[in-house]
Amino acid sequence: MVKNIYNTDVLKEIDKKFRKKYEMGFEEFERVLELLIKHGFQEHEYFDKLIDDYIVWREVVYLLRRRLNRD
Repeated sequence: MVKNIYNTDVLKEIDKKFRKKYEMGFEEFERVLELLIKHGFQEHEYFDKLIDDYIVWREVVYLLRRRLNRD
C-alpha cells in the first residue's frame, strides 16, 4: 500500500521522525558552520556538500511545517 504524501497523518509522522533524527536545530547547525569557516574548513572537499545538505534539509522542514500548519 502506497501512503498518500499529502495525508496529514503521514506528514506528521514524517515530521516526527525527521525531528527525532535531526535534533540539532538550524541555529546550532549555523553555529557549527560558522566555527568550521572560522577555522578554515571551508576549503575541505566536503564543505560544499554540507552546505547543500543543509539547504535541502531546511527547505524540507519548512515545507513540512507549512503543510502541517495548513491542514
